[in-house]
Amino acid sequence: MMDITQKTLTKQNIKHDSYDSSKFSKMFYKSELKDNLVGHAADYPYYPEMTKDIFNSLFKYVPEMEDENFIQTDYKINRRFIKEAMNSPSWKQLRAYTKLDEAGSAIAAATLSESILEQNKGLFEQIKNHQKKINEYKRILAKQHQELKNLQALGEHQQAQSLKKQMKQQIRQTKQQLKKQMQVANQVSCNSAMQTANDVMNAQNQMFSGRGLGSGSFQKVSIEERLKFSKIYVSNKKFKKLIEILGRMKRLAERKQREKTKHAVETIENITMGNNLQHLIPSELLNLLDPQAERLFDKRYIENELLIYEHSGKKKTKKGPIISCLDVSGSMSGDRDATAKAVALALCMIALKQKRNSVVILFDGRVRKIFEFDMKSRKDHWNRLLKLAEFFTGGGTSFNDPLKKATEYFEKHEDYKRADLVWITDGDGHLDEKLKVQFLDLKKEKGINCYSIIIDESFNFVEHALQDISDKLVAVNELTDKEAGDLFESI
Repeated sequence: MMDITQKTLTKQNIKHDSYDSSKFSKMFYKSELKDNLVGHAADYPYYPEMTKDIFNSLFKYVPEMEDENFIQTDYKINRRFIKEAMNSPSWKQLRAYTKLDEAGSAIAAATLSESILEQNKGLFEQIKNHQKKINEYKRILAKQHQELKNLQALGEHQQAQSLKKQMKQQIRQTKQQLKKQMQVANQVSCNSAMQTANDVMNAQNQMFSGRGLGSGSFQKVSIEERLKFSKIYVSNKKFKKLIEILGRMKRLAERKQREKTKHAVETIENITMGNNLQHLIPSELLNLLDPQAERLFDKRYIENELLIYEHSGKKKTKKGPIISCLDVSGSMSGDRDATAKAVALALCMIALKQKRNSVVILFDGRVRKIFEFDMKSRKDHWNRLLKLAEFFTGGGTSFNDPLKKATEYFEKHEDYKRADLVWITDGDGHLDEKLKVQFLDLKKEKGINCYSIIIDESFNFVEHALQDISDKLVAVNELTDKEAGDLFESI
């Protein structure tokens, strides 16, 4: 067994190697996460080392605690936080997102460390004050130690003995401060912070996962975008609600799209001649087993004279982009805003999955913001989705501006044929007759489908401004899974 004197004392409580350290440095010192470490070190001096311990505990396949005897005294305080985190019921759940995933481990570690600090502010203030006293005692001890060496060199034994007594007192005071600091550390709770980190990683999975409708994957989302998402999620309740609903909408949209594919299965219609080996009838397959018939098979293959099944089924016709006109007026607040945006985001993800461009037009009395998602240039898609989710304004409702803008896209772009135009609003408003007629002509010419969801059952279908331009208009009290599911099935 290695003697403690033969091993350099470490600042880290989780065993790690150079590979682990390189991954941590890559994630934290070569990205915006560096600000997280540097900024919080002012609040808690051992914050960077605590974050690295948490990172290693989440990243490593089998994390192990370092022997306490090999830890530098000042950094043993982090051991208390790491042990509580690893003993939490949420820790295994968190590791499901992070194990051997350097980016996931970095985001989770940054979120967890920051949450521990934020949720125990008063206690960490006490820890910092104790640390100041400890550092002062250490400074005095270092000075006294040098004085002692000088006195001993000069043969001043009596003064040296007196100084030794002072140093012993100083050591006792340092130990007392360390004990008090540890007592405060024992009051720090990590359970709530663990739950926060779990919620963030689950929410990121809902937003960025490569499964289901997310045509991208975590690997295609930058660490900066994931960090931005985490900060918004933790601090913004409306955003948090939106992501919860988005997860449900994505699963619903995925199921509806899967059902569409299932119902489009090809059927055998006839037997004809050709050379498609996948469609050979059984008797032709048997000829392959007969050496004497094999040459004849080859000849008939070359001449397209093999008997094959003729299949029929729904031919896939290329569809145009999805344009969503989303009402962000004052009345679309709370759950309505969150649900409507979740549907709009899910539509963007359907478009990505189907390799279709998509546009989201946010409007109230006029067009407020436009988000474009072009399949030819996927750069910054996720960042735009985050900005879309955050955006909110107030005002009245008018359909003229957003319809004009949508019409511009249909007229200017040749590939905007067989597109889908979706309206989500809770109000009624003016729609210019000339603009309406212009759009209806364009709609017929380009094969545009128009769907409108009105989140207010009190509206009269016939009188609503969007009725004349919509293939389907539904009025609901709240936008539920049923209405969203019908929309996803139609797209």
